[in-house]
Amino acid sequence: MGRSEEVANLVAFLAGESASFITGSVLTIDGGWLAGGIELGGDAEQPTTSDDRMAAIANTSSLNS
Repeated sequence: MGRSEEVANLVAFLAGESASFITGSVLTIDGGWLAGGIELGGDAEQPTTSDDRMAAIANTSSLNS
């Protein structure tokens, strides 16, 4: 589970002068879950698949619309 400090660090960076050249970008803060870097097999009844991840993203996107 991510920590609020991790998100706050990105927000602070984006608000600072160092990020002045970043425009129109989507930055995903998910601890590598989208990239498949987190194995949920031990915590979940069934391991997640790429299709599961894509479905979760689609569901999240539709909720934000």
